[in-house]
Amino acid sequence: MTEVLGHGTDPVSALMHLISADNQRWLKDQPLSKQKEIAERYFDSTGVEVADVMGGLADQPSSQQKADQLIEQERNL
Repeated sequence: MTEVLGHGTDPVSALMHLISADNQRWLKDQPLSKQKEIAERYFDSTGVEVADVMGGLADQPSSQQKADQLIEQERNL
């Protein structure tokens, strides 16, 4: 069975594709509820679609930079 791209993917997994390895480690150490909150905030604020990230369409420096900036802000709270 072939899964349609974007179905069954979650925002946290998609965000992990965009952020640096250091930020990935930090995010993985956060509670799942915090991971989801951060991922949802990223996708809501940027208009980037989860399916686009998972399909490689959003792997642009600007998308990656915005994702890392959001994580850095969270880390500095």
